[in-house]
Amino acid sequence: MLMKTNPEEARYLAELILSIIGVVILLALALYLINKSRKKDEVKPEVKQVLQPKAHKLIEPFTSSTRNPLNATEKSKIKISLSDAFLNWQKEHILTSEDGKSLFVREGVEKSGLRYQLLATTQTQAMAMLITTLLADLDTKASDKTEALSRAFWRTPPLMANRI
Repeated sequence: MLMKTNPEEARYLAELILSIIGVVILLALALYLINKSRKKDEVKPEVKQVLQPKAHKLIEPFTSSTRNPLNATEKSKIKISLSDAFLNWQKEHILTSEDGKSLFVREGVEKSGLRYQLLATTQTQAMAMLITTLLADLDTKASDKTEALSRAFWRTPPLMANRI
């Protein structure tokens, strides 16, 4: 015997079957796109063969006779330009923090609520300390600046200062 269904039940069954078919199609499409992206990632670059030159014929050893030493005027010009660049870098990039005791180098800007705050990371602080230490002979207050940079370096939360 054939079971009789009313039109509402038939419509419900049709919607149910179509939604299951739709889910299966979407799943198949998702799997296809995943496989396509995996295949794109698995593309192997061509291996190029690099020929090593014979060192005894092509490369001369570095000796003091092959160097081109700078004379005194060239050295003084380089030192003057280096000191100018270092002092300009300090003026433009090293900023004081809110407490006035530490210095920091701005890494970026972060929005916190309705305010924008300047950020500094430990990596930029370490780089600023290294640069200040290496070029200490060009700045009379280099040790004070390095200590102020290290004060900001050892803070545990992200350093935020001078709200914009």
